[in-house]
Amino acid sequence: MFIGVPLAILTLILTLYLNFVIYILADDPSIPFYRVLKISGQASSGYKLTMFVINLICNIPRFICVVVSFFIIMNGIINEDSVLIALIGLLLSSLATLIVQFFVRPFNDAAIACAFEDAKLTAKNMGYISAFEFYDPEDQIDNFDDGGMKTFGC
Repeated sequence: MFIGVPLAILTLILTLYLNFVIYILADDPSIPFYRVLKISGQASSGYKLTMFVINLICNIPRFICVVVSFFIIMNGIINEDSVLIALIGLLLSSLATLIVQFFVRPFNDAAIACAFEDAKLTAKNMGYISAFEFYDPEDQIDNFDDGGMKTFGC
């Protein structure tokens, strides 16, 4: 317990700190990894509670499946006659967990991606991200009306 609780807290902190790493690398793979870690930490500064709530809500169905399987197993262990029922219950609850994750995971990923887009915009406005990072050619349109200057927008 003395090792498990601090390790769980450290894992939670690292997960919330490094939550945007995958999305940053997907957006711009040319950014060096040390810079990705720094951007993820800075961009997620105001979004840690949001990310925690998203992960908590999306993992509630998985938690329910795990609790149900635990009680089914414990029932089979206590009643020696129903060990086979406990194993079948474990198999069915594992299958239910996989099915639940199949339907819930896209919502989790979409919510995190929306939070990342908002965090990226906030990080650009705060100056955490330079103008050369996350370059999107659709952000700049050369309309040649003003001497070839690049203007933002459509």
